[in-house]
Amino acid sequence: AAAIARFDGARTLAAIGGFAAGDEDARRGLRLLLTAAATMDAGAAAEAAALLIGRGTGLTPVGDDVLAAAALTMNALSDAAGYGSIETSEWLAALVPTELERRTTPISATLLRLASEGDAIGPAGTLLDPRPMPSAVLAGAVKRLAGLGHSTGVAYLNTIRALLMALAAPPASHPEKEQVE
Repeated sequence: AAAIARFDGARTLAAIGGFAAGDEDARRGLRLLLTAAATMDAGAAAEAAALLIGRGTGLTPVGDDVLAAAALTMNALSDAAGYGSIETSEWLAALVPTELERRTTPISATLLRLASEGDAIGPAGTLLDPRPMPSAVLAGAVKRLAGLGHSTGVAYLNTIRALLMALAAPPASHPEKEQVE
């Protein structure tokens, strides 16, 4: 648990291509997202989405990629983390605000909506598949995902990793909650 408590998921996410460097709102959004995942707090998820949507460059801004990967991860793992279907649905809906289409690119809005419904881009779906798989299949999925887009795949990988750590940490090891509130 000590290793989990020292894990700085927000820093891991912020390292994506310099994303959030010098941008306190983006860093706050990342911390909120991790806290929201660890506590299944839909309000914090909505606040994180408000801070992250449209942040970054490209066809799918990195902030949107982070949110889409978070939605996929929570879709895949919320049951295992002990969260109910109603609270998971509310949490996922919080990541997709009504003003989504005017705040980001059309393709990014579509990918975030699909992710909130559990539709994954290929290699991300493989990584989040709960069935046992050979390590070569897992390694191949990581490699394919890492190579996706300019920063999209790395954003997905780092987000999946950060959320796995947030979900695995006991509630007492979530210092982000005190920092955010």
